Amino acid sequence: MSNWIDDGNYPWTEPLARDLHKRLVNTFYEPTEVLNLIRRADAPDWTKVNLNVAPNQLWTEVLDLAGREGSLRGLLQFIVDQERVAKPLNAFMSDLLADRRPPADPGLGSRDGSDFADDVSKEEALL
Repeated sequence: MSNWIDDGNYPWTEPLARDLHKRLVNTFYEPTEVLNLIRRADAPDWTKVNLNVAPNQLWTEVLDLAGREGSLRGLLQFIVDQERVAKPLNAFMSDLLADRRPPADPGLGSRDGSDFADDVSKEEALL
């Protein structure tokens, strides 16, 4: 069985692929931040990405382009190795790269890479 990360077109029907998209949108949501990330990762070709769209659409374009170019693995590996992201995102992407199937439910985490404190109840968080 091959890893969907290397299969070409981004598999939007795959729950883990949709979860990855959601996690990337929640972590890198500023267009300039996404541009700088893909330029540093050299994956995908940043000159083909329209930055004048909402973060959700921007990441859809980036992931589609990376899938078509065969650069999705490189992008994810760069994020795991070079970016400071929340531990759950790093672990999730590491599992995807190793062709393991992590749970498709994003955990809490902050953009600075630390986990949120556990002293907030679900009800308080939803206020």
